[in-house]
Amino acid sequence: MKTKHLLFTFLACVLFVVAKGQKYHSLPNSDATWIIAETGFPSEQIYSRLFLSSYLDDTLINSKFYNKVYYQYNQDTMAEYCGAFRNETDAVSYFVPPASEQEYVLRDFTKNIGDTIRDVIYHHDVDWFIVLDFVVDTVEYKQQGPYTTKVMYLSTVVPDTISPYHIDGRPMTWMQGVGSIGLGILNSYVLNPSLRSLDCMQHNDTIFCQGGDQNLVYTQGKCSYPLGIEEKANIVSRVQLQPNPFYNQIVLSRLPVHSPLTIKLINIYGQTVFTKVLHESPAEYTLHIDPNLPKGMYLMSITAHDKIISTVKIEKE
Repeated sequence: MKTKHLLFTFLACVLFVVAKGQKYHSLPNSDATWIIAETGFPSEQIYSRLFLSSYLDDTLINSKFYNKVYYQYNQDTMAEYCGAFRNETDAVSYFVPPASEQEYVLRDFTKNIGDTIRDVIYHHDVDWFIVLDFVVDTVEYKQQGPYTTKVMYLSTVVPDTISPYHIDGRPMTWMQGVGSIGLGILNSYVLNPSLRSLDCMQHNDTIFCQGGDQNLVYTQGKCSYPLGIEEKANIVSRVQLQPNPFYNQIVLSRLPVHSPLTIKLINIYGQTVFTKVLHESPAEYTLHIDPNLPKGMYLMSITAHDKIISTVKIEKE
């Protein structure tokens, strides 16, 4: 009995020492960059970035300090404010969207397998979000330099809530101190078939994720746009549409020169509510929409040869 007691005490001491030697890191609150890669058409790599300024706690909302998050589509576009976040603790973060004072859960690493995380902000795109409940499917720990990084895999409590925006059967992935695999500091699945995902994440002069899916690293350096990508990004122009909000007509211009084009309207539940196939690609085209379509936000998806070449957020009035 005494031997067992001594063994138990020894093991407890070992675990205590190991735990004391591990560092768990929160999301950075200044001087950080997330490079997002997206495959366009035809197989063009488009790179955008989300970043924090070098100033700590640079905005005040409801008497709490937050850090502004900025988005830049490519190097030739102006950066835009896309929300603010704060770290409640090293494990819990909250996010406030633009033009709002309401905060939602951004990450919660205190949860474990089987736990439900409620009121999580989820981004279909940088400027289009919904609030969902997620359940933790799996948890694992990865060593990353001096840090032990907790990686969580989550799925929506209500199945198929955001289908078809993500790869079937693939959970949303959170990496402590890094963000989500789909959209960096913001929450998103990896998109399919355009495969938008985190390409690189850097804080100060250290890179923590590089080269795609869950490739955690700990190396000196800074994330930047890959050489030549800025020029490629300029080739891929975004489709213009008006009016927005719309009632029963949408005029599309700057359509890509590919045919056939499939145009879909998808609601926030992932349901396709309108489809139009264009066998020619005119300079301008008017869509006629059922005026009885419910009011709200929609995603217009334009595909060619089974590849998404443009997605635009639009509102039905």
